[in-house]
Amino acid sequence: MKMSSLRIIPSACATCHPPLSMIVISVEMKKNKIPALVSYLLVFVASLPAFAVTDDSSEPSDSDRAKLKELILSTPESSEDRVYTTVSARDSYETVQDSGEDWKGSPDPESWNAGGLLGLAIFDGRAGFSFLGSVARKIVDRGFVPDINNQVFIEAELGPFFIEGENGVFVSAHLRWDFRKDDRWKFFALGGVGSQITGSGLGDAFRVYPRLGLGTMLSITPILSLRGEVSHEAVLVGPAFAF
Repeated sequence: MKMSSLRIIPSACATCHPPLSMIVISVEMKKNKIPALVSYLLVFVASLPAFAVTDDSSEPSDSDRAKLKELILSTPESSEDRVYTTVSARDSYETVQDSGEDWKGSPDPESWNAGGLLGLAIFDGRAGFSFLGSVARKIVDRGFVPDINNQVFIEAELGPFFIEGENGVFVSAHLRWDFRKDDRWKFFALGGVGSQITGSGLGDAFRVYPRLGLGTMLSITPILSLRGEVSHEAVLVGPAFAF
C-alpha cells in the first residue's frame, strides 16, 4: 500500500460548535487491501476526539475564535467575496451609526444654519425685549469627542434690543458646539465674544465681553427646528433653518 497524501483540513461552524476536523484521505492501493483498511481504522480512531459533540449552549473559547479568524484570513477569497465582505462591513457600520442609540448616529448633513431669535434682553440689570438674526457655518463635521455625535459651527448673531423706551444693538461672534441626542433633540454650548452698543438714553455704552451660553434645538422637519438659548445677556427662542 502506498499513502499518496494525507491532509487534515480544519472546518468551523461559527454559530454553533467549535472547530471540527475533516479528514481527507487519499490512498492508492496496489497489492493488499488489508493494510489499507488498517490505515483507515487507525486514522479514524485518532480523529475521534475532534468529532466530540459540545454543549450547544456553551460559547466558543477565545482560542477557538482565534483559530477561526486565522483560518478565514488564510483562506484565499475571490473578488466577489471581497466585494461582499466590503458591502457587509459598510452595512454593519451604517447600522451601528444609525441604530437610534442616544448620542450616536451620523453627523447632521447640513453645512449652514440661519434663523431668528426673540425674547428677553438684559442690560445693566434692566430687562427689555430683543430680536436677533443668526447665521452659522459648520467647521468640524465630527467634533472634539469621537465617541458621540457632535459638530462645531462658527456663528454670528446681530439685532436690536429695547429697554425702557431706549434701544441698543447686540452683536455676538462665537463657536457653537452641538451635541445630537437623537433624531429630534440637539443640545449646544456657545462661547465667544459679545458686545452691546447703546445710544445716549442708555449711557452711550460700548461694551465688549466674553460670552457663554447654553441652548437646545427641537427638530420639527428635516430643515426646520425650534431653537432656544440662555446667556447672561438674553433668553431667546425662535426658528432655525438648516441647509
